[in-house]
Formats: sequence, structure tokens, C-alpha cells
Amino acid sequence: MKLNKKGFTLIELLAVIVILGVVLAVAIPSVNRLLTNARKDTYIDSAKTYISGARNAAASGQFFLPITSGEITVIPLEAIPLENDTYQSSFGKAWNSAVSYVVIANEGTEEYPTYVYYYASCDADGNYVNLTKESDLVRTSVQRGTHNITSMTATSAEEKRENVTLKTGSGNLTIGTNSTFTAYIYQAS
Repeated sequence: MKLNKKGFTLIELLAVIVILGVVLAVAIPSVNRLLTNARKDTYIDSAKTYISGARNAAASGQFFLPITSGEITVIPLEAIPLENDTYQSSFGKAWNSAVSYVVIANEGTEEYPTYVYYYASCDADGNYVNLTKESDLVRTSVQRGTHNITSMTATSAEEKRENVTLKTGSGNLTIGTNSTFTAYIYQAS
């Protein structure tokens, strides 16, 4: 008599379940890391887009371009004109407008200005970039937790404020010999 054996034994099913469990235990953290890195890369790309928008708007006269190394311009992200932007981070959270801005500084002279752009932002979920020079923005600039970004808000369309200091990730912003600035601060729209 020949037995017709169809299906799987309990041992075979358990072995497959254990193998799938091991594969998932290895794959899920890797996939999460890939997704987080992709969001951080997009966060930095967005930062560079905001800087480019601020650069274009300042060049067209919409924002003040600093004349001396003792002056800076602070532009909230929401005041920067961008096409099709929802003003959210790549993590899908709204920007905290008091600590999300682009800073324009003149590292040259009055006669030969050299405009340098800095970026700082924090979203509602605690993802942030401390005040960082445009050329130094990389994936590892995006962090999560408690930031040390200086709050900058204006009560009018454009506000001039004296003796302003801004915190960076490694101390206060210093341009030339200046660590306090006359700041032209714009209001978030």
C-alpha cells in the first residue's frame, strides 16, 4: 500500500517560521535605517532649496543684503518664496517658525561682499539642524531631540535688532571678529 503524502509536517512549518523570523529581525532595522537616511538626505536637500530661495529673493531686493561683517539678515523659512512647498520637513511635520530660518552674512568687505548662507531649522517632531554654514550641511547635520537654536521672531514685517548673538552647534556664530550682530529679521508670513 502506497501512502500519498501531501502537505508539510509540523517540523517543516516551524523551521520556515523560524527562518522568516530571523530574516525579518535583520531586515526591519536595515529598512528603517534606509528610510531615516533618505529622510535626512531630503531634509538637507530642502535646506539647500530654502537657501537658494533666500539667495534669489535677496538678489532681487526682497530681503536686505548685509553690508558689513557686523550685520546679518535672518529670514524665516515661511517667508522664503518657493514653488509648491508645504513648509514641512521631510519627516512630514511643520516647521517651528521661531527657530527655522536662513541667515545671510557678509564675510567680505563693503566694497567686495562675500555672502555666506547659514541654515537652522526644527520641526514639530524634534528633528533639527543647528545653525550650520551652507557648505557644511550633510546628512549627519540632521539630529533628533533637544536643539540649541536661537529663537528669532520679528513683530513687524522687517525688524532691526542690535547686539544679536546666534548659537551654532559648537558655540556662537562668529564672522571675522564679530560674534554680536545687527540683525535684520523678517516676519514669517
